[in-house]
This record gives sequence, C-alpha cells and structure tokens, in this order.
Amino acid sequence: MKRPSKKDIAAAVDKLKDKSAGSFSAREPNVGKLSSKKSSQRIRKKQGV
Repeated sequence: MKRPSKKDIAAAVDKLKDKSAGSFSAREPNVGKLSSKKSSQRIRKKQGV
C-alpha cells in the first residue's frame, strides 16, 4: 500500500470533521476539558519539563 500524501490526509481529516461536528457538539463540554488536560500533561512529559 502507498502512504497517503499530506494533501490526502488533510482532505480526509476535513471530511471527518464535517461528519463528526454534529455528533461531537452534544458531548463536547466534558470530553473537551478532559482531553485537553491529558494532552497538556503528555506534552510536558515529552518535553521533559
């Protein structure tokens, strides 16, 4: 299999965002807060701060 190009990936991401925009909006408040905390902790660990 060939690896998708950056353009292909960007197009696929845009499609997913368009599809999931409606379903995510209902659950966004709780999910958004939790994931942002987790991601910031992961970033700090990677940076070694």
